[in-house]
Amino acid sequence: MSVVVKEYAGLASEIHSDVEIASSLHERGAAQAFPCDAIWDTGATASVISDRVALRLGLTAVNYVFIETANGVCEVPSYIIDIRLPDGHAIERINATGTELESCDALIGMDVITQGDFLITNAPNTRFEFRIPSKGVPPLD
Repeated sequence: MSVVVKEYAGLASEIHSDVEIASSLHERGAAQAFPCDAIWDTGATASVISDRVALRLGLTAVNYVFIETANGVCEVPSYIIDIRLPDGHAIERINATGTELESCDALIGMDVITQGDFLITNAPNTRFEFRIPSKGVPPLD
């Protein structure tokens, strides 16, 4: 089981964690991973990496897709990546889009979040937890 836990002092407006991004298209063991600051985004259907991460890893687009953003619809490249969580667990062969991100290196979308349990509590501070695989529905207190 993989568990990511992060606690914040006070209430957090965004949930960040360190991850590593690597290309899924390299031979196993040959892919160089790039450390990234990721925001966990329940409003994103799919995961996203920044253009600078794609460039740094030398990724080649496998497709181009249309996405809807706050600025309208645009066409962006799509990459096949692996996301390594802070405990070393790899979520492999994620189809992530590439675009310009200013406040982080990656967005972890619902394509990853729905593979496990995602928990946020806010009393008195924000605590974030993601575990994979899912443990199922916890009993009510």
